[in-house]
Amino acid sequence: MVNRSSENEKELHVKLEWVPVQGPDGKPYFYRADHKRLRKAWSKPAVYRWVLSGKKRTLVGESDDLHQRLQAYVGSGLGRHVEIRRVFDEELKSEGSVQLEVLKFEGFTINGIVFDETSLHSFFVRRVLENICSELLQRDGHELLNATPQKRLIGKAAREFGVTPEVLVEALRLVISRKAAGAPSH
Repeated sequence: MVNRSSENEKELHVKLEWVPVQGPDGKPYFYRADHKRLRKAWSKPAVYRWVLSGKKRTLVGESDDLHQRLQAYVGSGLGRHVEIRRVFDEELKSEGSVQLEVLKFEGFTINGIVFDETSLHSFFVRRVLENICSELLQRDGHELLNATPQKRLIGKAAREFGVTPEVLVEALRLVISRKAAGAPSH
């Protein structure tokens, strides 16, 4: 991303802080721990991140209900959750940990759009914050485990065709190789 500066641009400094998700016992939540204990306190919107063993490997996300999202990471059969679970489980096998944190920030307003804890009910506010945090983490050298826009598009198209993303990608490779070889693509 190119950093540009002009006299018409305004610089906005907002304190963004990641804090561990804690259960009623005050202990931080780690992947594969009993997430049911978080239901009461965390059935609400949040921007969150999973941090692998304190390393700079991170998954940033947003949800209108963090507790439901935790259930998806632990038990969903959706391809993306299965893929992330595999990465998390590998981290645990190598004696690592996967800790869940949520974003805390000072409220601010951009052109009348309020960004604060109470506005997290808005998908668009959460998504903007998720993307800002992802950009900042990448600039800080973190490896993001998030799906790229291309992976999201492939996942959506695969669901439309009723196939796995891997099958769709292989079919696309076949079509592209045939096209490159001058063969008809049908």
